[in-house]
Amino acid sequence: MSIQQYVTEEFVGKNRELRKIQDDIFKSIKESWNEKLGYVPLKPMALITVCNPKSNIIESIGFSEPNDILNNRYGALLAGQLNNGTKSIIISDDGNVSRTLIINSPTSTSMYNRSNFGVNGPGMRIRIGSNISGSPVLRTDFTLNDPFLAAPESNYINITQGGWLTGSQTVVTNGLLSNVTTSGVIGECGLFGVWIENSATPQHTFMMSHDIAGASFSSGQNVNVTYTWSIT
Repeated sequence: MSIQQYVTEEFVGKNRELRKIQDDIFKSIKESWNEKLGYVPLKPMALITVCNPKSNIIESIGFSEPNDILNNRYGALLAGQLNNGTKSIIISDDGNVSRTLIINSPTSTSMYNRSNFGVNGPGMRIRIGSNISGSPVLRTDFTLNDPFLAAPESNYINITQGGWLTGSQTVVTNGLLSNVTTSGVIGECGLFGVWIENSATPQHTFMMSHDIAGASFSSGQNVNVTYTWSIT
């Protein structure tokens, strides 16, 4: 039995506390990845659960595979963070426009620094798409392959503040899209970082992770997307 079949049979159609279900699914995915690869890759695992808003019954589940990737922007930001002193990097935003980010600067307010991430609304956000084209994920991706066109499915989803679970050495972020207006299949999702210039506007959005994850949804349902990093 594949991990997708197991998760579907075990959790779809049941009304259980969502946080417990997420923990159980992530545990199963980690075990599957470890069995398949011999290790658990240091990348975020994406989990999509589609629920009936009245009964809270899970009606569809999708999650990422180990070959889904953190992209070049994440690598550049991480390299900048680990740099000794101030670092200037150029990466493309979700419109494929090159932006200069200043990292670890005690004085610069040009973009990414200790005062300009998570101020006045920026932070991490999630977006879903159909991937109807069937395109693969690439490290050079700057946005989704096929974003949904109708709101609210087309919108960026604000997430809860990331939580560090000491016992499981895990970082969790979560985003909820309530009462979708159309029906379809979520074929992809992405995790994006949002930064601002000079503690004001404009804002710039950068894709950090691109994942293929299939889950069907219908009008009126709630779509919950969770990204989890396992450090162990």
